[in-house]
Amino acid sequence: MAFGPGSIYQIDATIGDIYLVSFLDRNRIIGRPVIYIIIDTFSRMITGLSVSLEGPSWLGAMLALENATTDKVAFCKEYGVEINPEDWPCHHLPEAMLADRGELEGYNADNLVNALNIRVSNTPPYRADWKGIVERNFRLINDTTIHWIPGAVKRTRERGDKDYRLDAVLDLQQFRKLMVLCVLEHNKDHQMNWYRMDEFMIQDNVEPYPVDLWNWGIQNRSGHLRQMTPDIVRLNLLPTAEASVTARGIYYKGLYYTCELALREQWFVKARMQGRWKVSIAYEPRSLDIIYLRLNESRHLEVCQLTEADQRFKGRDWHEVMDYFEEQKQAQEIANTRQQQSKATFHAQLEHLVLEATEQTEKHQIGQSKRSRLKDIRENRKLERENERDAGAWKLGNEELPPQPGQVISLPSVPQSEDNDDGYVAPPKPIDKLRKLREKKWKND
Repeated sequence: MAFGPGSIYQIDATIGDIYLVSFLDRNRIIGRPVIYIIIDTFSRMITGLSVSLEGPSWLGAMLALENATTDKVAFCKEYGVEINPEDWPCHHLPEAMLADRGELEGYNADNLVNALNIRVSNTPPYRADWKGIVERNFRLINDTTIHWIPGAVKRTRERGDKDYRLDAVLDLQQFRKLMVLCVLEHNKDHQMNWYRMDEFMIQDNVEPYPVDLWNWGIQNRSGHLRQMTPDIVRLNLLPTAEASVTARGIYYKGLYYTCELALREQWFVKARMQGRWKVSIAYEPRSLDIIYLRLNESRHLEVCQLTEADQRFKGRDWHEVMDYFEEQKQAQEIANTRQQQSKATFHAQLEHLVLEATEQTEKHQIGQSKRSRLKDIRENRKLERENERDAGAWKLGNEELPPQPGQVISLPSVPQSEDNDDGYVAPPKPIDKLRKLREKKWKND
């Protein structure tokens, strides 16, 4: 199937046969991890690894593909494992990828072909034997390592046996370190006596170990491996989509973003004047804080940040935001129904009120001419206004009868001290004159 290292990589995923505990609270069991492995067909070298809680999906495959191009010395150092570059010398892109009909189908896999120049092949349904190399490797890891660790899944259980899930002791980081050690042991010390050596390998006395086959293939069967900068690899592994340039920002899934390129070239001003247009982007499924513009045939990226108006969503993930907008949509539908019901009720009340007023008015119009009804509108307005004033005047206090116009309201007297009868007495106030002037002004209005 493969002429040399990197001719064909095989990728597959499996659910690890072990239960893990939470790093934050080791009393909490978080279930089983998802393991992705990428293996070189020629040498059987494991070139990429991913252990996560993401179900078999493009995100898990993306992490494994990115790991295949990562410097393994730095990668192992993250988990406290010190290695030399020759212990795991794999940090390249392959010529072709072989997978099942899962993650490497669809628009995301097209980026591997178009941007990274990787040929993608998928096996037919129910033909896992077509990529039996990686399938067999999963079974080997389970049999030699995982099944002997506390928390491992036991296929057969007797009545009364302890629940094996309660034996879980490893957290996700520790299990990743365990998988790294398994990969190193496989690459360096897994002897493959069944490997078919060709005449050139026999002449060079090549030992049937993955790392030895890899190194021999690099010297004698090279030309299939390629390297790219990590940012370009990651950009083309991220899921892609189309966003719209609008007057408010670069719009994607209900959020608005901005970048230096858009501000420098005045994209938002042009969108306001000429209308919106589409741009190709890549986004990180685990974070919505930034998206990336894919420029120059996906060989250049421009980082876009959330606009000030959408900073409230910073630090969230796409699932939370999608749930929020879906709830807003449902609330809007409920509001539309409520508004329609309210309008229907309002119009029914309005029609009833108009009908009642029409009947009352038509009763009193008998014998009245149009001229008589239009006569003395100003006088009628004056009488109606006076009636409104009398009916709506505020009546404060506990008096049974309201004071008549022009009547002086007596103020409560201030008690004087009996010892000082010769004290100061305030002069009377001309309140009655002011009230008469007010009444006179109202009548002349």
